[in-house]
Amino acid sequence: MKITLMNKNTPLMSLDIDIKTSYVKEILKIHNAEPMPISVYSDDETTLGENFTQWWNGRSIPASRRQLRERLQELRVSAMAEIINKSFGLSLSDQYWIRPLGTDIAWKDINFFTNEFSTDMGEFLIDNRFNGELDMHSPDNTSDGLIQKKWIIEDGIRCLMKTGTPPFVQEPFNEVIGSCVLACMSVPYAAYTLAEDDQRFYSKCSNFIDEDHEYVSAYYLCKSMPPKEGMEKEEQLRQAMEHHQIRDGEVFIQQMLCLDFIIMNVDRHWGNFGFIRNVNTLEVERPAPIFDNGNSLWYDMAHIPEHFDQAKTFRKKHRTQIKLVKDFSGIDFAALERVPAQAQKVLRANPNLPSDRAEKIAQRIQERIQMLARIGDRQGNILAQ
Repeated sequence: MKITLMNKNTPLMSLDIDIKTSYVKEILKIHNAEPMPISVYSDDETTLGENFTQWWNGRSIPASRRQLRERLQELRVSAMAEIINKSFGLSLSDQYWIRPLGTDIAWKDINFFTNEFSTDMGEFLIDNRFNGELDMHSPDNTSDGLIQKKWIIEDGIRCLMKTGTPPFVQEPFNEVIGSCVLACMSVPYAAYTLAEDDQRFYSKCSNFIDEDHEYVSAYYLCKSMPPKEGMEKEEQLRQAMEHHQIRDGEVFIQQMLCLDFIIMNVDRHWGNFGFIRNVNTLEVERPAPIFDNGNSLWYDMAHIPEHFDQAKTFRKKHRTQIKLVKDFSGIDFAALERVPAQAQKVLRANPNLPSDRAEKIAQRIQERIQMLARIGDRQGNILAQ
């Protein structure tokens, strides 16, 4: 399949790719290197081809998402790559797409930011339901992550709806609780609300990307700045933020770690936090709103343990990771005191929880907030000396 990788109306490079795997058979021509995705371009064509395949496949639904294999079998395709490559690879997280060679398809006619899109794929991937012939022109093809989700348009606003996993289906409720915590901080965040559709609970948030901006994960930002030997991950990220002159990056990272400490987030990987890049100026302007906080609050554990501490971003334990935070001044601890009661109210709306689970989780949140306040006080005393 011969295609041109596009950034809105700008051709980036023409390629011959395998439609089922996105493997690059041949790079036909480089049109514009600068507007390519961060960390994808290389002067070495072999490396460039490998980078493209990794990045392109990484924007699609992972093979490990629940029930995906069964859905693909029903569609008689072997992988999501085949669907994406037949539907231009359009996303609501960036402006990249592929135009088949020899066609005159225009961005303005097909992009999801300004045009309607089908909800068939979202409904099909979650509930195996759709009406008539399946319309695959959908941003659901490029909604990465393990959680089942779908895009909708509500009053002209593009919104992402995310489900949860059995037995507790707690992730949508956790997203709302995460928003309650973040409302007490001074960093941008995706505000989640609860929604119910066909007897299924979802978390819902509006898209924080528009037609002129793209999301760049921390992984790809750091990949643009290879680390020196022995460099810690947080220093590599700091170096990348300084290189791209990202304002408020340090505050953003520190408050994200405070959020994750409070809600015991076990899945803050390097793809679900990042930055906003202007696709016209190509400047990385600011941190992206904090999002994707559902894998937290012991969401998949039958019993809430007395001692549990698992982190992912910079350290393996939250108690060691939180030591990286030096500034707690942007956190309203008085407002945080209201969060446990808010969390308990939110969780009580979940019919899948045992009767005492909401109260236990609220109590643990209160304990975590008190622990964070003590850590902040100690840090403040140290700095004052």
